[in-house]
Amino acid sequence: MPWSTISRTILALAGAVLVVYLLNRGVYVGSVTMLNTPSGLLVYEKRCHYLSPSGVRDIHINASLDEKSTQRTFCPLLGN
Repeated sequence: MPWSTISRTILALAGAVLVVYLLNRGVYVGSVTMLNTPSGLLVYEKRCHYLSPSGVRDIHINASLDEKSTQRTFCPLLGN
C-alpha cells in the first residue's frame, strides 16, 4: 500500500513534535561520579549530563559515602 502525501506529512509532523519534546526535556548524554567535600567529609555524588536547547545541564543525584554504590545508580533517560 503506497503512502499518500497526507500520511507522510502527518508522520513527519509527529516525528518533529517528538524530537522537540525530547530536546525540551533533555536527553541523557553521559554521567560522572565525583568526589565532593563540602563540609570536610568524603562524599561521592553522581552527576548526570543532559543535552537541551540551552546547552548541557548537570543534575546531581545520589550523594553517598561509598563510591561503588554511587556508580551503580542509573540516570533517567530524560531530564526533569
